[in-house]
Amino acid sequence: MSKVFIIGNGFDLDLGWKTRYSDFARSNYWKRDYVFSGLKGHLERQKETDKWFDLEKSLLEYAKKESNRNYLVPSLSPDGDKQTFDKLTKSLGDYLNEEQQRPVNRDSVASQVLKAVISNGKFDVIYSFNYTDLHHIAKEIGIAEKFNYEHVHGCLKDNSIILGVEDESDLMDGYSFLYKTFSPHYESHHIQYDLLDADEVVFFGHSLGQNDYHYFRQFFRNQCDENMPREKGKKITIFTYDDSSRISILEQLRDMNDRKTSLLFSLNDFQVICTKDGKNERLLHFLKHLQQTSKEEELKQIHRLTHML
Repeated sequence: MSKVFIIGNGFDLDLGWKTRYSDFARSNYWKRDYVFSGLKGHLERQKETDKWFDLEKSLLEYAKKESNRNYLVPSLSPDGDKQTFDKLTKSLGDYLNEEQQRPVNRDSVASQVLKAVISNGKFDVIYSFNYTDLHHIAKEIGIAEKFNYEHVHGCLKDNSIILGVEDESDLMDGYSFLYKTFSPHYESHHIQYDLLDADEVVFFGHSLGQNDYHYFRQFFRNQCDENMPREKGKKITIFTYDDSSRISILEQLRDMNDRKTSLLFSLNDFQVICTKDGKNERLLHFLKHLQQTSKEEELKQIHRLTHML
């Protein structure tokens, strides 16, 4: 069986780290120059007025072709905005580097799930949409096993973080530097193939939001195909914070899959687990499932059968 584990920012948040864009925007690393013009001015106004400030969404709102930028002062040139963007990206990296030095909550659901995933031994593919170091996290929570994983959008360890917008967005001339795929750090990933080949997929703390949904669109559409053979059904588990974020994810899946949410449930073993509830029945059942389907348990079964012959 092939298993895939995908983590988003909610994973780091569950560990106790303040890794939201809004956390960064309130920190001393958000270098204010008090020049309320161009990109910097737009982001300053957004962070002051938007409680759930989303940096990448704000970048898109500023640079998209149909944007109506009626700002108080004239915009800077694209070159000036690129300088602002580069400084902002570096500041974000500096902020997160400091944040990931803080202790993690070893009793968090994120810690328990990561331990279970690594102990299972069958998650050959792990993708992180975070910039933080998963090996550092594993060490902090006492995971001794070796494992490999891939950063989708770069990482802090080698100063390769990738900030920006997706290709499907139409940006104004001169703002192509905001496309993630145009970053010199962008690399090929086979996440779509791995999802299609997997028997089990676990998402933890990923909102499945529009900015990253192109990675998952084909996967979810395939799993909502009413003509799909029964053997193609998958075990899909999504970990999110609370009931509000659960509904938000289901709304996203409904919008992106032609309103076929019911087929996602009926054709697959699909569930959403809220981390705010702590050690609830669904979490305990999930952890037990990973233990029972682990490589270690499989070897024990083979050993028992061998001795019975």
